[in-house]
Amino acid sequence: MSLMIALAVAALQTAPASTPDLSWLAGYWLDCSGGREASETWSDPRAGLIVGLTVTVRNGRSGFESARIGPLSDGALAYFAQPGGAPATVFRLVDSGPQRVVFANPDHDFPQRIIYERAGIR
Repeated sequence: MSLMIALAVAALQTAPASTPDLSWLAGYWLDCSGGREASETWSDPRAGLIVGLTVTVRNGRSGFESARIGPLSDGALAYFAQPGGAPATVFRLVDSGPQRVVFANPDHDFPQRIIYERAGIR
């Protein structure tokens, strides 16, 4: 087992039992507003980890972002954003509900909050 896999397994084992159910996030999301197209695909939760990929197209140019939602070393849930393959920026869970989750990093320039909300679906 590689060191990276061993570290990932160790991190998943520290996931708190009170982690919110984010299974509603799994699947394909599309936003075509503000002159851009952003598509996101999220895995279903597996042992405390959800993995996502975003592709954004604007003015004929494209970009990508890898992301994951999983536990920090202290057990808190966080969103790890890696636009263009850059090192991860961490946003800690600050609020969640049955179909809404909010992550925040007040020290980051932009964005400082990441919000996912499933609206209009019963």
